Amino acid sequence: MGVAVQICAPARAQGTPPPVDAFFGNNAFGGAQLSPSGRYLAMRTNREGLRDFLAVMDLETKDAKAVASFADLDVDHFRWVNDNRLVFDVRDAEYARADQDGAPGLFAVDRDGSNSRQLAQRTIHQLSPQPWNTFLLPQAGSQDSEWIYVARPLYDKNDKYFGTRLRRLDTLTGNAEVGPEPDVEVSAFMLDAKGAPRLAMLYGDIKTVMH
Repeated sequence: MGVAVQICAPARAQGTPPPVDAFFGNNAFGGAQLSPSGRYLAMRTNREGLRDFLAVMDLETKDAKAVASFADLDVDHFRWVNDNRLVFDVRDAEYARADQDGAPGLFAVDRDGSNSRQLAQRTIHQLSPQPWNTFLLPQAGSQDSEWIYVARPLYDKNDKYFGTRLRRLDTLTGNAEVGPEPDVEVSAFMLDAKGAPRLAMLYGDIKTVMH
């Protein structure tokens, strides 16, 4: 991609207060995650004039490479699928999250930058294997195959939310399998240590119920 990865903190004179931008600007580095084997480190980083991009460092050779970047979007959340593959979504860091124009989308790429694939669309006009309401779970999953679980919030024709479903998604093909179909209005799911669905949570006005 032609993006050199360099991570450093800007120099500042001792005793000089930090600039206002330091409190409101985007982080130059964040979200570092080790691969399942511990050899590779994925990170979200940026350089002046560039959007946040996804980079991977080989901790044995100390080589780092940008593996996913966009001209008009920023890499946001990301996860290791297995030791060779990552999945991530995007946002537009120039706007607040409440002002985002479009869904986060979903993308996958190998740690060397190859086999890039868009898995879920960001708007109704895009053609992707999965629809816009496909979201990363806040858990790593099993990390031993090309598959991950994703959340699918559902809405009726009046845009009223009526529960969330799981889909098991192949990050190489973009194809999805239907996950467990509960007979109650589940709000969220949790996976166990092996990456299998174990808990279904129902968020009510007063209490939370777990199945």
